[in-house]
Amino acid sequence: MKLIPTLLLAAAFTGPAFAADEAPTTTQWSLLEGSNGQAVYSTESGAPALVLGCNEAGKISATFSLDGDVMSKLETRSKRTSVINGSLAVEEGDPDQAKWVFLKKRNMASPIEGRFARRIYNAAVTGKSVTVDLGRQGSYEYDPPKLNGEFKAFADGCSAT
Repeated sequence: MKLIPTLLLAAAFTGPAFAADEAPTTTQWSLLEGSNGQAVYSTESGAPALVLGCNEAGKISATFSLDGDVMSKLETRSKRTSVINGSLAVEEGDPDQAKWVFLKKRNMASPIEGRFARRIYNAAVTGKSVTVDLGRQGSYEYDPPKLNGEFKAFADGCSAT
């Protein structure tokens, strides 16, 4: 049995390290405060946003906030998860079936298998769009922001990259 991705579990029990009025206002990559450079998120609001994490073993995790606003989601607590079937496609590629952990209260989803998190990371690095189809939860297209210094700091600090 696969474990629930570390970043999604951590997000379920922690809050942000700074106030909402300090959050970035433009779409960009931003290091998640309190993560010691081990997590970065895109700052979309009203559109899918992405949180990428790297654990001490060098494994990448990826969590989508399906309607954006990552920081506001991390302010709430949510322990209830479900496993749903979905698919992931990068650019015009064929979709691959995947199981996802879904936090309904937060409207966040994370692929269970690490290979999908790595594909999402690679799409972010290359600037390719990602389409996630989560069945009844909806289909979402994510266009990553351009890489910046904060994303590069995250990548430099992750042994998996």
